[in-house]
Parts: sequence; structure tokens; C-alpha cells
Amino acid sequence: MKPKILVIDDEKIMQTILASSLRAMDFDVEAVESGEKAFEWLEENLPDLVICDIQMQPMDGYTFLLKFRERAYTALTPVIMLSGVEAKKERVKCYRNGAQDFLSKPFNKEELHELIKKNLNPIYYKHDQYDEVQLIGKTPPERKKILVIDDDQTIRLILVRFLSKQYEVEARGDGQSALEWLERNTCDLVICDIGMTPINGYEFLEKFHQRGYTKHTPVIMLSQEEKTAERLKCYQLSAQDYLTKPFNPEELEELIKKNLLPKIYARKW
Repeated sequence: MKPKILVIDDEKIMQTILASSLRAMDFDVEAVESGEKAFEWLEENLPDLVICDIQMQPMDGYTFLLKFRERAYTALTPVIMLSGVEAKKERVKCYRNGAQDFLSKPFNKEELHELIKKNLNPIYYKHDQYDEVQLIGKTPPERKKILVIDDDQTIRLILVRFLSKQYEVEARGDGQSALEWLERNTCDLVICDIGMTPINGYEFLEKFHQRGYTKHTPVIMLSQEEKTAERLKCYQLSAQDYLTKPFNPEELEELIKKNLLPKIYARKW
């Protein structure tokens, strides 16, 4: 059975572009023009993934997303948010409201396809969620371990200082050193720069995912430049997210949380 994708956008042209692109990718598509129409459709249908515009009226994308997450049967359905405005604060708000990904218009069709693929077949193990209130008087879970890889010492120090408040952090200055460290250690998430030598971020990512015990570990890639071709290559090599320098600490924090505590579980193993 084809995966079913619900598209929500109040621009008819964008609806048509998205629907035709997704059908060409062999998806079953339902396209509606508002959040209200989407909820009417959801009364009798259940999508595998939702693509939703932010700038809609009267119900905007943020409101739709919050209401969508409140429903038990759609609480874990992956959502990709679209926006005509490229703003870091919009991406942060989307992640905080429960979106898995954010894409700016006009979008690259290949990038959209890669985002859909990684959300329909997430790499994660099923994780144990816990309620912080229930931890009172009990031993809290171990702090998650993050491996930081960047040949820029200043960036490494910034990341270590920022992350150490909540996580256990190991920092390495190059990909080879990181791979050697991984021969004896494990981590829950990796933050890796692309522009390194002698092993660049792409080469590290490829070698990292070839290893049985690390191929399902989420990776956030860092880059000096905002390039669609770079993001696309990272997704094709199974990176979960891509962030440009200088990074927004709030956005990095949300990316880390959504990767360490994913809302969706692996459908295939």
C-alpha cells in the first residue's frame, strides 16, 4: 500500500505543485486548503505523514499542529512544516510545537523527498519516555552523551560549554579521532562539522553509519554555508538534521531534543 500524505496549503498553485510532485514519487496524496478542512478529512482518514503550510487563515499552521498533536491517533504522525519566510524563530517554534522538519518555499523537490523518506522510515530505536514528575525521590536516568566533532577549537568550546549543562559531552577535533574514540565508546547523538580535514563530515558520516552499533545513532551536521545541495547530501547519507553556523542556540536545543526523544518509532527493523 502506498504511504498516504496529507497536504495542507491555502494556495491552490502550491497544492497542485505539491500533489503532482508527491504522486510522481508514488505517494497517495490528499490535498486540502485549510486546517479546518484537514480536520474534517481526519475524522475518517489517517495519514502516514502531513505537509502543512504555516501562513494560512483563519487557522494557521502552528494552531493546526498543536491541535493535531493533541489527538491520540495523530500524536505520533510526522509533520513537515512549510513557510514562505526563512526565519530561525519560525523553525524553532515548529519544533517546539511537535514538527519533525521545516522547509522553506520555494522548495527543492529532491530535498522534500529526502525529508519524507527519513520521516516515513525513521532510524531510531524505540525509546523509553518518562514523566519528570514521577522521578521525584527516584534515581534520574543517565545523562545522554553527545559527541561533538569540529576542527574549529572556538566552536568546540562553545558547543561543550552550551551542551554540558544538560548532557555528557565528548569533543574531538577531526573525524579520524572521533572514529577512533568510537572504537571504545558509544554516544546517543553526534554533532559533526562538514568542512574538516583529513576526513570531512561526509566521509565521517558514511563511515559512522557503516558500523552496526552506530548506524542508528542520530547525527546533526554543521556547515558554514546554507546550501540546498549540502543539506540534500547530508540527508542522503542518513543525517537527521543540518544546521548552519553561527547557529541559533535555541534551534540547536530543539534539534537535539527531537533527536534524543523522538516522537516517532522505527516502523521497520
